[in-house]
Formats: sequence, C-alpha cells, structure tokens
Amino acid sequence: MALALGSSAEASSAAHLPERIASRVATGHLGSDAATLLRVEGFGPSVVYRIEALRNLLGKAGPLQEIDGETSKAMWRDIRDCTPFADGAERPVWRVSMAPSQAHHMVMALRMQAAVDAFYDWQGGLVWLSMREDDPEAGLLRGLIRKYGGGHATLVRASASHRAALPVFEPQPQHLAALSARLKAEFDPKQILNPGRMAPGAGSATLARPTEGSAS
Repeated sequence: MALALGSSAEASSAAHLPERIASRVATGHLGSDAATLLRVEGFGPSVVYRIEALRNLLGKAGPLQEIDGETSKAMWRDIRDCTPFADGAERPVWRVSMAPSQAHHMVMALRMQAAVDAFYDWQGGLVWLSMREDDPEAGLLRGLIRKYGGGHATLVRASASHRAALPVFEPQPQHLAALSARLKAEFDPKQILNPGRMAPGAGSATLARPTEGSAS
C-alpha cells in the first residue's frame, strides 16, 4: 500500500482485508484469500493511465484484478461501514486510529494475547478490530497502542455492561482531561448536555419547572 500511495498513480484509498475478512465485502466478490485494495478515481483516460502505472509498479507483488462499476462501489462502501463485523452479535468492535507504519505491529502483538479479527483502511491508519470473545480487552489494547506510537481506540460495539464500565472514547491525558472538564463546567455548569457520555464521572441534572411558592 505504501508503495502505491507513494507513486504518481494517485490512488485515493488503500485497504487490506486479511483471510476470513475479504469474503465479507461486496457479497463475496473477492473470494476468501487476503486482498489489498487500491482505489483510483477521476476522468476515464486518467484512470486507465494510472491503473496501468500501478500494474507496472506492482506486477511482481502477485495477481492483480481490476474491479469497477457497482461492485467497486459496494466494496468500498462495505469497508467504510465496517460491514465485515456487522453480524448482529454483541462481540466488541473497536475503531483504532494510529500511524499506518505501526498498526500491523500492534495487531500482531494483540493477537499474541487475545483472539481478534482485523482489517485495515486508510493505508493501515484505520484498524477495525472484532474481538472473538466477550471481553473488549480495553486495557491490553490501549496499552499496545501507546507502545506502538500512540493513537485512539473507540469502542464502537459491546454489551451494555461493558459500555457502562469502560471509557468508550480514548481517555485523555490528565492535563487535557482537566482542561476539558473546566471548559465543560464553563459552558454547561448544570451538566445538562450529555452527562457522562463523552467522559466518565460527569454528573447528571434534572430539569424541573418550579411550582408556585417553591424555589429551586
């Protein structure tokens, strides 16, 4: 992916779907083997020229297949929408953003300690993770992200009990969390707006209309 995106072919998107994942997009058009996908957009003659440039550049990387039309649109839509993990289950799904050069190292380290499926978008800078067990492994995952250069992990799906117990969004460093808390206190002193949604520990408030002869 890095070779293609660093070339003059101007690929606009790059994704990698490992085995077990590729067959879950575009109604199985890609088959079950791992696939690396490059998207080329623009005017017809320009697209033809740039695809040929990619063929010459990547000819030794393995068999190349050109996919266009509605199949291409469906494929990239499924990647965008995380369709491979939209199976109706409650198994935890994470959306991880980190340096593309480090993402696959982090995933390999995670797989040494937890059962997880993964695929990559944004040239590897966006990683979708589906845990095969009920435990989101939040501490393990976020620790590995810090180890491999830092990033953000958002818990997109999990059971209600796990979502209530874990920070859904990446916890902020202490100084940033304190600054965010002060800003929220300034703009929302009664803690009416989404209490506890963006950060744990925020209180709640109840709105009530004062009745005659009472004060609040």
